[in-house]
Amino acid sequence: MVNFEDDNLLQDKEYARKFLRLLAVFHRKGMSFTAMNGITACHLAEHLEDALAAGFAEFKISLSTMGTAL
Repeated sequence: MVNFEDDNLLQDKEYARKFLRLLAVFHRKGMSFTAMNGITACHLAEHLEDALAAGFAEFKISLSTMGTAL
């Protein structure tokens, strides 16, 4: 199990796609992953299926309005 503590882990869409494809290779070899710091719901929503396929088992999601008024 590898835990990522990065507020911007999925922020860059192209980087996130490449990163999740790489992690999927390691997941097929038995590794699993968590993201426990600063992952925002809006960034995760775009990549959720790929993140689950890559072996992510747990997220702590930061709710953020990203500057929009409620």
